[in-house]
Amino acid sequence: MVVYKNARFISCEPENRFFSAMAVDKGRIVWVGSQEDLPTSCQRARVVDLQGAAVTPAFADTHIHFESFATFQQTFYLMDAESFEEDAAIVRAYADAHPRAKVLMGYGCSAHTVREGRLPERADMDSWTDRPLMVVKYDGHAAVCNSAMLSLLTDEVKTDPGYDGESGWLYQNAFYKGVNEVTAKIPILDVVRGLSKGAKALADVGIGLVHNVEGVGYTGDLDVDMINILAPGLPQAYRIFFRPWIWRL
Repeated sequence: MVVYKNARFISCEPENRFFSAMAVDKGRIVWVGSQEDLPTSCQRARVVDLQGAAVTPAFADTHIHFESFATFQQTFYLMDAESFEEDAAIVRAYADAHPRAKVLMGYGCSAHTVREGRLPERADMDSWTDRPLMVVKYDGHAAVCNSAMLSLLTDEVKTDPGYDGESGWLYQNAFYKGVNEVTAKIPILDVVRGLSKGAKALADVGIGLVHNVEGVGYTGDLDVDMINILAPGLPQAYRIFFRPWIWRL
């Protein structure tokens, strides 16, 4: 048992009560109250001083494509880059660290954070790496590929109206089809590792309940099966929603 004290525990009850101490036994809250009124059953518990912190119940994420989020937890992220040069450096560092990866897939390209003031295109990314590269736009609804990645995509993607081979951009249904084909090249063990990292990232910001919308980004709806199998071993509670896409019908 552990007693946490010297904090402001916010109950979020209709009565809006606050407490200064809380006892937890085997992962369950067994008592809350004033630290001056610690019950006898808690007297020998290990004590943790939270030094005046505010403590709330866990938060709930009401809409996330969790498996996609988890995949990007172990790849590269471009939102912090301030130029295409920095984008390229991030991609090359990731490529050097993952010499066996069949594809390089990252997230976060934006026209709003780089000095160029525009989104990268195929020709830009060809200079970043000669390995197959896809970067999903910061809003998660489009992606851009270099020439090596475009060469791997099937005609199902390339004949879709959302495919722009000149710029390397995939929009609308071409985006979802293209992402499905690229994620199919990611080893299953990497997907599992990503789920663990994604769950930790959510736990680190206090999220204990996840409403995850799956059926997006993985061939054969692998994301649905994976989360159904592995959710019991992750730290959050998951409410899984299946999202079919019109182009599949």
